[in-house]
Amino acid sequence: MRDSSRARNSAAASPPRKGPPSEQTDEAPGLIDKDRVDVEREIPAEDNQPIEGAEPHQRPDPPAFED
Repeated sequence: MRDSSRARNSAAASPPRKGPPSEQTDEAPGLIDKDRVDVEREIPAEDNQPIEGAEPHQRPDPPAFED
């Protein structure tokens, strides 16, 4: 019985790695250079609505801890 359970466990385990993980990119370099993408701007465009949130001067003071 022990031999069958040991064989089952070794069959389920993945084989050991033969070397370090590959650091290659997922896509071919030609495809990466060819595709253009829109990059998010730091300054919002005129037609963009501002994100709602507390302005720095509107934030409440941090809680004061008593010593």
